[in-house]
Amino acid sequence: MKFSHLTANDFIALVEQSRSAIKAKELYKCIGGATVSIQSFEEVISFLKSVRKSFKLRILDGAIDFLLHTLQKQVNPNGDEEMATLLSQLKQITEENYELKKEIQEKEKIFDQVFEKINQKEILPKISKLKRSKDFDSVYNFLDELSIQGNKKMITKACIEGLWEKETPSKHWFEESMNVLHVACEKGNLKLVKSLIECGCNKESRSRRNYTPLNFAAENGHLEVVKYLVSAGADKEPKRYGSLPPLISASKNGHLGVVKYLISAGANIEINDSELRTPLIWASINGHLEVVKYLISIGANKDVADNYGYPSLVYASINGHLEIVKTLISAGADKAENLETSEPPIEFALKEGHFEIVKYLISIGSDKERQCFRHGTPIAFGAEKGDLEFVKYMISIGANKDGKGYNGYTPLIYASSYGHLEIVRYLISIGADKEAKNKKGLTPLIKASKKVILILLNILSLLELIKMQRIMMDILHSFMHQKEVILKLFSISSLLELIKMQKIKMDGLHSFGHHPKIILRLLNILSLLELIKMQRIMMEKLLFQSLTPEMSEII
Repeated sequence: MKFSHLTANDFIALVEQSRSAIKAKELYKCIGGATVSIQSFEEVISFLKSVRKSFKLRILDGAIDFLLHTLQKQVNPNGDEEMATLLSQLKQITEENYELKKEIQEKEKIFDQVFEKINQKEILPKISKLKRSKDFDSVYNFLDELSIQGNKKMITKACIEGLWEKETPSKHWFEESMNVLHVACEKGNLKLVKSLIECGCNKESRSRRNYTPLNFAAENGHLEVVKYLVSAGADKEPKRYGSLPPLISASKNGHLGVVKYLISAGANIEINDSELRTPLIWASINGHLEVVKYLISIGANKDVADNYGYPSLVYASINGHLEIVKTLISAGADKAENLETSEPPIEFALKEGHFEIVKYLISIGSDKERQCFRHGTPIAFGAEKGDLEFVKYMISIGANKDGKGYNGYTPLIYASSYGHLEIVRYLISIGADKEAKNKKGLTPLIKASKKVILILLNILSLLELIKMQRIMMDILHSFMHQKEVILKLFSISSLLELIKMQKIKMDGLHSFGHHPKIILRLLNILSLLELIKMQRIMMEKLLFQSLTPEMSEII
């Protein structure tokens, strides 16, 4: 490169690339004979900096600094004067600022003196009065007003006097009772919460049900209050019998933002209450899908059970939360189909009549012929509950229309027993066994007959009462002016007719035990009922038209 001609930029680039590859001595031999073209003051400085760095020539530092200073003067020849001017202005502003601060402090002092007089004259007497008061709302509003005013001195005085410990009224020992700090947290009154805690109120104070201020804020979803309390050192996991961890309070009520914050602040996602229910179990009980999804996403245990042995999936099934059931199962929750010590979710869903959940569970593999509780198969549950569409669905997927439970009841017997006529018709139309018997030897017809008899006996009771009233009115008509006789006859007649009515009921039930065809005889009563009612109305009209004022008073 002895006769090479390079620009400043080319030279700098070449040196930078070569420096890491070859030693400084060898590099100098390579570039020592090159000619470098310099076009500007800036290029001179860049060139010298590159040479100084590559060959470690500290001797060039003074030259580089001089050139930089010279360049700065050329760019801004009045720089030193401007700097001096700016410093002078800054000094003047600082002095003015000091004077203003001094003036503000003097005015604040005057204001404090005036405010102190107001406190002495108005606020202190009010504190004394409220200290003796049982009006919680007045105490709360008073402290809230002081908080809005920013009157920390009087809030502190009020707290020392115990105003913040005043509690909401309760009529019974089991009703909740809260102090002012609790209510402020419950309402999300951040300003008052801050004022009370900064003035010395106990941030761990307990309500009657052992709730702390953080519990109330978390339970009601007041995220900013929750953040403040945690930052102030409130216990995120209070340990006391009957107390509820704030994370559970938030999960139970579906406050996702609070749940996320508490967990980010270190709350244990597997913490439980006195019944061993975790945040995930509570969210599943109350149907808070987004909270359930979030807790699962961060690793919450899907299969942990409470002290009743029920996990989240069972509670979602009991309470009819289909989307939560789907979410839990898709996340790998155990359906507990083969456990001998616990009923699976499908049984709880059937018991509560949540047939959409039952359909879903069957669609993903639950046994459609499973014997559940005392009722038998799922289709038997549907027949008992009177859900025709579910019964049809079970038939459509191949369920046994004559499957029996441990008591021998078939779906048709259940439908007949509970009077679900449409299901009875449908099951018979698809060939269900009409002569099937339960363990007591009763068929669907007999089970239906029993229900009809009970209804008819109630009708019979009504009929006998009507007849009794009719006899009474006949007596009234015959003895219109015999007051004492009438009163005695009322009593005798009432007693006789009640005895007669009970006897007829017992005779009917006794006859049914040996003669099921009593239904036909009882049905004849129905045809007479309306006629007797009409006769009764007519007789009442005739009787009351002929009554004297004295008789009207007796009746």
